[in-house]
Amino acid sequence: MKKHPFAILFALLVALSLACSAVAPAPTETPTNAPTNAPTETPPPTATSTSTPKPTSTPRPTSTPVPPTATPASVGETVSNADYDVNVVKVRKLGSVYLDEYTVWQAKPGYLFLEIGVYVVNKKSSAGSVKWEDIYVTEANGDSWRPEWAGYKSVKVGDQMNPWSIIFKEITKGNADEVISFPQAAYFRLIWVIADHNPSVVNFGFDTSPLIQVIID
Repeated sequence: MKKHPFAILFALLVALSLACSAVAPAPTETPTNAPTNAPTETPPPTATSTSTPKPTSTPRPTSTPVPPTATPASVGETVSNADYDVNVVKVRKLGSVYLDEYTVWQAKPGYLFLEIGVYVVNKKSSAGSVKWEDIYVTEANGDSWRPEWAGYKSVKVGDQMNPWSIIFKEITKGNADEVISFPQAAYFRLIWVIADHNPSVVNFGFDTSPLIQVIID
């Protein structure tokens, strides 16, 4: 699973002194040329990037095939197989992703950030384990992507929490094969960049689990 190229990094500096957190709240202003450390000297320029051609389809690894599903399940509906019970419990569309009070990612025109909260129950006799690259969405054109940012929290079966409270990190080629383990159950916070078709429809897959259809507009 390869990283989606369609996010532009803008180093946006806010004037407020905020407590450091994984996802800072959206500020009322987002100055584009404020100094990094608030010096009196001339501030650095805003980071920019050029357009990147869309890559070819990147199918999931054949080592973890998904059983055929006639119709993907809906959000809120639990899908099951011998390994997992999986439920997409929250979905939202984001215009920006705040990494901290200084840095924000913004989607390019024609794209959006899709954030999904997932609850997974392990049904294996041993601890559940999955790689970030085996958690994915597939767009209508067949392109499949691992998350751009993700985090998880191991819990006991039946525990409840808001997945938006989970601290996330950037998922790169260097850590996409990291193994996430959870003895009983886990909540996941996952963020992708996908094409904005208003509405956009993707199929979400967790390792070997059946698919869940996610619609965002």
